[in-house]
Amino acid sequence: MDKVKEGGKKAAFHIAGDLLWSIAALVIFNGAVQLFIYPSFKKQMGAEEFGVALFYIALISLVASTFGTAANYSRMVQSTTGHDRNADYNIYLLICVAVCVPIAFLMIPMKGLSVTGAALLFLLLAFSILRYYDDVQFRLTVNFKGYFVYYVIITAGYCLGLLAYKFTGEWMATILVGEVLATVFVLIRGHIFKPPFLKKSEFFSETSRSVWILTAAQLIPAIVLNADRLLLEPMHGGEANTTYYIASLVGKTVAILTVPIDGVLLGYLAKWEGKFTKKLFAVFTVGMLAMGAVFTLACWGGSYVFVYLFYREELANVSRYFLIANAGQIFFFVSNTLMVVVLRFAAEKYQTYINIIYALIFAAAVPFVTYKYGVLGFSVSVLAVNAIKFAVVAAVGFSRLKKPDAPEQVGESISEEGEEAENG
Repeated sequence: MDKVKEGGKKAAFHIAGDLLWSIAALVIFNGAVQLFIYPSFKKQMGAEEFGVALFYIALISLVASTFGTAANYSRMVQSTTGHDRNADYNIYLLICVAVCVPIAFLMIPMKGLSVTGAALLFLLLAFSILRYYDDVQFRLTVNFKGYFVYYVIITAGYCLGLLAYKFTGEWMATILVGEVLATVFVLIRGHIFKPPFLKKSEFFSETSRSVWILTAAQLIPAIVLNADRLLLEPMHGGEANTTYYIASLVGKTVAILTVPIDGVLLGYLAKWEGKFTKKLFAVFTVGMLAMGAVFTLACWGGSYVFVYLFYREELANVSRYFLIANAGQIFFFVSNTLMVVVLRFAAEKYQTYINIIYALIFAAAVPFVTYKYGVLGFSVSVLAVNAIKFAVVAAVGFSRLKKPDAPEQVGESISEEGEEAENG
């Protein structure tokens, strides 16, 4: 019995250590991007041009997180049966890279991008897809120290890339340096790109089905996560894009850094043998609302300090949006956390239903209101849609407590909780 307890303590210690390594990696990566890289871009570009750059960053994030994350999660799932093969995923990645060619070069007639800019955009799209996929190397081997080093290398690459921007005048070169170094590191230290490179295995059909289903599943949340930068710049120009980005940045960063908490919560709830009641779920719901309110107020106050330090010239212009913009980001986070609780006693299909409802309401309301009312319209509509999502999740939770579903469904949707954290 003592050996069992000792083994349990060691396992808990390792889990806690892995969580700390993963959080530290994300803090360093996102911290460098938000506190150093993007402020440097803004200082050198100005508000209008920086807003245009944010549009392209959102496009890259949309494409890379959809394709790269799908391959990453598919490989994790296939590894549980031993059916994951390098070549099968290489073929998928090659198709994704080919898709990037028209995406990049269509920006020439659509956005007036130069041929050099389009070529850089293609390279950045391709290597960003690989970067989102590459960290599966460390998840497969449960090597979170390696995961930490991987993100430190990317961060260092971004910082070195600022020198490339200084000499070339191409901001995309900054990010490209980090993305290329990420894949080089995995090529040297990992096994996921070892030969055979493009020889289909007997599991190719199974892998293809898995990865393309996950690609479709990743597309909707990726669009929603990048909607601000994809909508505001085409509708109201780069300066509007910059305004919302700066106004909501503290709330968005807090939401990103709290994503690992959802994973830990999901793990503990899956193992908890207690019984959920309406009263207990009501406590969770009220607790999430209270936490959302506290976080919103903290982000509102923190935004004044952050913007004063890093975007001082924009403070007067963006401060009126601090409260509403941060509230929208925070309630996106708390609705997702409440969904984690609901998954403890409701089938995974309800998460899919809620996400579909959320996407439909978002698509119907946010673009129209943004077009009519600009930054304020986007801020208010995002908060409203996320508040509706929270209410729907709560309603589903209370309704399923009348007819609880099989608890073994808990934990199947963990893949959706990690994507946001990597969307720098």
